Amino acid sequence: MLITYILAKNESENIGKCLDRMTALGIKTIVLDSGSTDDTVAIVRSKSSAILEPYRYTNHADAYNWILGTRTLAGEWAMILDSDMEVTQELWSELKSLIQQDTFDAIRTPILMYSEGFPLPYGSLCPPKAILFRGGKPIFEGCGHGERLLASVRVVTSKKMLIHNDKKPYSQYLLTQLRYANNLCARASDGKQTWRDRIRTRVPLLAFAVPAYSYFFKFGFRSGRAGIVYALDRMIAELLQYRQAIISRMDTPVNREKR
Repeated sequence: MLITYILAKNESENIGKCLDRMTALGIKTIVLDSGSTDDTVAIVRSKSSAILEPYRYTNHADAYNWILGTRTLAGEWAMILDSDMEVTQELWSELKSLIQQDTFDAIRTPILMYSEGFPLPYGSLCPPKAILFRGGKPIFEGCGHGERLLASVRVVTSKKMLIHNDKKPYSQYLLTQLRYANNLCARASDGKQTWRDRIRTRVPLLAFAVPAYSYFFKFGFRSGRAGIVYALDRMIAELLQYRQAIISRMDTPVNREKR
């Protein structure tokens, strides 16, 4: 038995296409909505193959562990997606085949990123993402603003790709990156920085190295204008994090109030 869980909040631009993919594949879907104020709830309710459940979201690691440790029994499999992800028929066929092997606990997939609605066959810096899991116990830990599998988890990587196509307005991307930047500063205050976090907060090196790596070493130039836009977005994200780190060390009225 397999159930797909989709994490959602204000995903009206994405949730419909994600659920339509699940319907076409014949997969039961539960959408865990954490307080959407747009049309997300209405869209989910309009899909006969989807079930809407309220959920109090804290972070991805906690959400994944709750689904796998509480909602999924040992021996069952659960697929967990974000609303801007889409499973193709080719990927689903491979996933079903991998499940039958019974030699691992999680399946991760390479990501086909889209930039402004255009596929990015070259230049993406997004690593493979685990989306299918054997249930019965928590298997994630927090890592920066994301999550990672515990070292003891047996993982296999599929050959077919998962689509990541976020259609929300660009302003939402900027707000998300600003939130990541503020989270980075909070980790610095708590002494929980990684070595990469320390580089980001001290020098603007990654603001130039990351887009250059994407565009030249990952052949982003072969993706045309989408490759340029993606590299610029990575530069903007890195500069936002560096900017917020500088502000967090300045003698501003806000910082004085925190002391």
